[in-house]
Amino acid sequence: MKKYFIRSNLELSSFEVLQYSPLALAFVGDAVHSLYVRSRLVGTMDVKVNDLQRLTSNVVRATSQSKVMQDMKDSLTEEELSLVNRARNTKTNNIAKNATAKDYKQSTGFEALIGFLYLTGQEERMNNFLAKSFEEFIC
Repeated sequence: MKKYFIRSNLELSSFEVLQYSPLALAFVGDAVHSLYVRSRLVGTMDVKVNDLQRLTSNVVRATSQSKVMQDMKDSLTEEELSLVNRARNTKTNNIAKNATAKDYKQSTGFEALIGFLYLTGQEERMNNFLAKSFEEFIC
């Protein structure tokens, strides 16, 4: 299987990355997740751009991320679970547009986890979670 990820030269320690706010990690994780899905779609499907956008939206929307987060909770380390819970419980001024508040908070935890794994250079683990997310809603 091809690996779809962005190689990071940052590779910070877990301690350093956990000093960032959970919302900052979610901000990074959202971008990484979206780029992963888009790259994988372009690399595996020959469809129109509108279809690529629709398929991408199916995977990266809050309800999809929330479901994947629930499915993979048992495979998280204590450190990862703590981060996900912190992100989920962080107060934001954003309002979920097409999701419940619970799904929106869960998806923030998923995005923060992806941001954490990306910034700490844990590409294989990150890639496994991203692949599960992709395969859940595309394959």
